[in-house]
Amino acid sequence: MNDVIRGLGEYFVVADSAYSLAWNLMKPYLFAAFSHDPVESATQHREKRFNQALSRCRVVVENAFGLLKGRFRWLYSINVQPDILSHIVVAACVLHNISLEYGDIFTFTPRQEKTLKRILARHEDTVPSRLPDERTGKQRRHAISVLLMHSHEDPG
Repeated sequence: MNDVIRGLGEYFVVADSAYSLAWNLMKPYLFAAFSHDPVESATQHREKRFNQALSRCRVVVENAFGLLKGRFRWLYSINVQPDILSHIVVAACVLHNISLEYGDIFTFTPRQEKTLKRILARHEDTVPSRLPDERTGKQRRHAISVLLMHSHEDPG
């Protein structure tokens, strides 16, 4: 899927159907009953292929975060601004990879976890004031689904 969307010029977050669609957040299409109309069937096929590709991406992301949360239990209760969170996630990934490189011996002591939680508490999150734009998200999702249909990539 990465090769297919490269032409759209930006990254986006993959999400499940509970989230609002936006230009930078893609969620799956919702399906109605199957239609026998050839035009609607082609649309449903394209949307199904998009959902399959999006699902494969989400599985990879969910597994990666599952590994991180298994190692760094404090990630379950983190509540910080998104720009700070992105740095924390990158740091957790680096620490995780270092730990694997050195025989998986890295763990936080209870004192270290307490210190980390105290530091993170200084950066408590606030609700973002800007809501995602669902209209542009629909346009982008449609463009990606069309590109997927014209790619030679097998949906798996």
